[in-house]
Amino acid sequence: MAIQFSRRGALMTGGAIFVAGCTQAPKTIPLSDIDSWVPNEAQDAQIRSAMEKFQVPGVGIAVIEDGAVIWNGNYGVSNIETGAPIRDDTLFQAASLTKPLFAYVVLRLIDAGVINLNDRLVETYRPHDLADHPWNDSITVRHVLTHQTGLPNWRSADDETALLEAAFEPGTAHAYSGEAFHWLQQVCETKTGLGLHALPDKYLFTPADMTDMSMLWLADRAHREVHGHVVNDNGEARLADLQFAHEQGQRLDEVANRWGRP
Repeated sequence: MAIQFSRRGALMTGGAIFVAGCTQAPKTIPLSDIDSWVPNEAQDAQIRSAMEKFQVPGVGIAVIEDGAVIWNGNYGVSNIETGAPIRDDTLFQAASLTKPLFAYVVLRLIDAGVINLNDRLVETYRPHDLADHPWNDSITVRHVLTHQTGLPNWRSADDETALLEAAFEPGTAHAYSGEAFHWLQQVCETKTGLGLHALPDKYLFTPADMTDMSMLWLADRAHREVHGHVVNDNGEARLADLQFAHEQGQRLDEVANRWGRP
C-alpha cells in the first residue's frame, strides 16, 4: 500500500502540534501557544544545510494553521539526473504512513455497518497462502488495527513458498504487520466491491476535499512523482536502482485492466 500526495492535497485536523524527540515521549503543544511556524531566513538556511548534509535531493514543506495552508516551500529536485524541481504539485510516496489513513477508512466502514471490529477476516476472505492454523482463523479487524495479529511484517522474498502464519495467539502481544493490513485491504475490497483507489476516495479523500491524493499509481500523475535516491560509497546522492512506481506502475495497471480488476 503506497499513498501519493502533494502538499496541495494535505489536510490536518485537530488542534495540536506533536513534537517528538529521540529520548523523550511526544509532547502536545496547543496551537494557541505557537505564533507561527513559517520558517525565517535562518531556519530556511538550516533546511538547506540539512539537505546538503544528509544528501536529500528534494523536500516539500507546508505549514497549516487553523485548517489552512499559510506557507509552503519547495527545495531541491525530484530527480537528480534531470534536475526537475520540486513543485507544489510534486507527488511524494508516504509508504507505511498509509496505515493510519487506511485505518480511518476501516473505521468509516464500521460506522456504516459494512464490517465490525470483531469480524474474523477468514469469514470474508481467506488468502490462498494462509497456513491452516486456528490462530490464523481467529484474527479479527481489531487485531489488525492494533497490530496484535501475530503475523509478520512481510515474509521473506527469498522464500516464495512461505505460508502466512501467526507467530503468537492474536490479541496476546503486539507485532507490526504489513501482511495483516494487506489482508484487511482484501477483506474491505471484498465487502465493498471497491478497489484501493475508489475505497479511500469515497470514504476519506473526497469528503475531506483532498483532491490530489491517491493510494495507487495513476498513469496521468506519473510525471509528477519523485524518484527514489540513495547515497553511494562516495557520499553522493544518485538515483536508486529500484524505482518501483516508475518501473512497475504501468505494468501493474496493464495486468489489472486485463484481469478486469481495480
